Amino acid sequence: MISRVYPENIVAYVKEKVCIKWDLEWNEVEGIENVIVVPAICEFKNIKNLLSSLVRNDSSILEKSLVIFVINNSVSSNNEIKEDNKKSLTFLKGILNKSHTDHSINKLIESGININITL
Repeated sequence: MISRVYPENIVAYVKEKVCIKWDLEWNEVEGIENVIVVPAICEFKNIKNLLSSLVRNDSSILEKSLVIFVINNSVSSNNEIKEDNKKSLTFLKGILNKSHTDHSINKLIESGININITL
């Protein structure tokens, strides 16, 4: 379901480009002006690197931005891909739920970056 706090142009984009069966999992915030969509298959290490890079931006930009991670694989994907995707989901959900104990991850949480996971 598409949340009402998305700007109308984002709602239109998601309706056009995203499969309606996917759910958006995120901590809703108002004032989102920028959206980055990251399709990811077997990208656990790269997701951490990307987020570490993004949080170096000014916090006023981070507060107005949403990073949507589309973690996916096909049914026929090998176990390595599926396991890597599970690690990515666990990592990203930990940020959403603010439940990481790793100090470097806490920096991501404290940065104010807004993330979304599309399942």
